[in-house]
Amino acid sequence: MTSHTLSGFAKPNSPSLRSRLWRVLRWIPTTIILLTGVILLIMLLSGGLTKITAWYLLQIVPPVLGLLALISIVIYAIARRRLSKPVLISGVVSLLALTPAMMMIRPIAYPASITAMQPAATVRLPADVPLTVIWGGDDIATNQHAAFPDQRWAYDFLIPPYLSG
Repeated sequence: MTSHTLSGFAKPNSPSLRSRLWRVLRWIPTTIILLTGVILLIMLLSGGLTKITAWYLLQIVPPVLGLLALISIVIYAIARRRLSKPVLISGVVSLLALTPAMMMIRPIAYPASITAMQPAATVRLPADVPLTVIWGGDDIATNQHAAFPDQRWAYDFLIPPYLSG
């Protein structure tokens, strides 16, 4: 007697159905992480507020998915007592998904060019005395705000004598 019913489908508890289910389940973490990456890439390329949203989501969503996938891979490996090729690939993709979390430790500047920004704005500072720029510029080394889209070209000014009490 075979494990198939007359309709051609496997019985719910048959070994072949469970093994096919495990074959599909092993690829779910990789698929979710890759789909998220593609969606965030499309959002980053679209520009505007969508690009800003994608920049913030990039720092949160892939690392969380990567961490959850790594935990599930470890549990799967312990339960099955073996590592297969799909599980190893999922592990590598999960580790790669954790890399945007490094921006919290070592920030990188939000990818935007001051010459490409529209509309351009002219500003008058609210002071008629000489000001000193203590933070400001186009990169992280000279501007701690450069990692954040809404503060990309922010400047911190002080009026002399500063830090005098």
